[in-house]
Amino acid sequence: MLKLLFCVLFLAGVRAESKREYVKISQAELPRIMETSLTCITETNADADTLQKLLTLTLNDSENVKKFLYCFLNRGGYAENTGHIIMKNVIPFVQNHRKRNEFISVLEECNRLNGKNKYETIFKISTCVRDKTPIIFTI
Repeated sequence: MLKLLFCVLFLAGVRAESKREYVKISQAELPRIMETSLTCITETNADADTLQKLLTLTLNDSENVKKFLYCFLNRGGYAENTGHIIMKNVIPFVQNHRKRNEFISVLEECNRLNGKNKYETIFKISTCVRDKTPIIFTI
């Protein structure tokens, strides 16, 4: 479940292109995603429709959204306290996919970005991945 929101958060705003491929995330993950999302919405004072915005790929550049993104990815075990991605926890999502190496290259490139704080860092990385990824994760 955290896998889905992680991917949605990282790929917010991505539009389907012929060079991108879809990878479906297990429905069994959804309850956990919802629980973590609700916890982070409460903790970060993000709008109640933040998860819906993420799922429809319309994430905005606000402080609350950045804090939500950090909260969710950090609690899910996908981001360090600095806001950088924990590669070993993300790569298994695409372990057997034919575009695995391209995806890993994008993550490595984007994960080198830094912001003025952990929230800016995770948002910059997420935006970079969204713009460059060869894989789009779906429910």
